[in-house]
Amino acid sequence: MIKYVKKKIENFKKKSLVGQIGDVFFLLLIIMFLMPNGRVMMQRTMLYSGLFNKTVTTDNILLTAKDLTWQLEDFDGKPIQLEELTDKPVFLNFWATWCPPCRAEMPSITELYKLKKEEVNFVFISNEPKEKIAAFMNKNGYDLPLYFARTQTPEALYSTTLPTTVVIDKNNTIVHKSNGMHHWSSDASIAFIEDLQ
Repeated sequence: MIKYVKKKIENFKKKSLVGQIGDVFFLLLIIMFLMPNGRVMMQRTMLYSGLFNKTVTTDNILLTAKDLTWQLEDFDGKPIQLEELTDKPVFLNFWATWCPPCRAEMPSITELYKLKKEEVNFVFISNEPKEKIAAFMNKNGYDLPLYFARTQTPEALYSTTLPTTVVIDKNNTIVHKSNGMHHWSSDASIAFIEDLQ
């Protein structure tokens, strides 16, 4: 093993400065990828690079009366139906604290929330224990409206992927549904949300 390491070091020393920098950069990427927080940092970098700025609209799915009776409860345990939140557009995000893409997009969602919380009802849904979510929110300084599903998620909103974001307009129509992380504080995303008002 020692011979192998010595040989690798000798090969590294023989490389040009550019080659050495490339090797160090590649090694750092591998280390970051192996560490959970490193993956979040890499994903957040990708998110802010502009690769995930596209806001895709759906085929405008109108929610049914049954969909609107979906039972939720807020963080304090107060019951609420989805229809009680549809007086304004609704930004609905399914997420989990253990999900690296969810954690990667959370700062941009927080920025969007701060900008648009008066014009849009934000609903962040997780199935994790309240204590775990509270610890995550406190540790990261997030202050978002948290909810839990009390009944089965309507099929129109349901997804097996985290994060999933659904945007519902004032006419109870799903105008956006996406799986995976997104840069929600980009100019394009903010303009998309503003067009709903």
